[in-house]
Amino acid sequence: MKRDDRVHSSVVILASVVTLALAMCLGTAVQSAEPADSRITPAQRSTMMCIEAMGQTTRWGECVNLMFKACAGHEIGGTRHLSCLTAEHDGWRESMDAERLALLDQLSVSGANELAQVMGHWFGYVAQKCAQVALGKPKAAAEAAQTGCEISEIAGLTTELVACREGRSTAPYCVIRN
Repeated sequence: MKRDDRVHSSVVILASVVTLALAMCLGTAVQSAEPADSRITPAQRSTMMCIEAMGQTTRWGECVNLMFKACAGHEIGGTRHLSCLTAEHDGWRESMDAERLALLDQLSVSGANELAQVMGHWFGYVAQKCAQVALGKPKAAAEAAQTGCEISEIAGLTTELVACREGRSTAPYCVIRN
């Protein structure tokens, strides 16, 4: 591995860890104020509240149960399970994109630039991490594992984006315009 590749990998991992750590350590509940274009569902909001309270009043397992509740009754890796996970993934992705766009409208120029850099690294990190989670599993199980991994990462980032927009984040990019 070239030095530039190692540096890039280190930056990606660091940016992702910082973003997710902030999302998990905020410690205050997700507020109900949402922008008009928010696509956050009540089930997603419950998951986000759980993520924000992790380490204080909730544990990761509780949040996972909330996150995947809609798909819990299906055979893992089965067609219905994969369809459910895909729908959940799409829903979280829409919510994350809406929150990102709402936040960009509020960030300073430097904050928006920094968020763009973090997001660029974050997508690569998630792709690499979730591919590793799926590695070596049979096809259906690998697809379920990868999609589930992506959902959990998207949920964590969405939680952080909302916290920034609502004034509870200390992330370096979270500089709201006056």
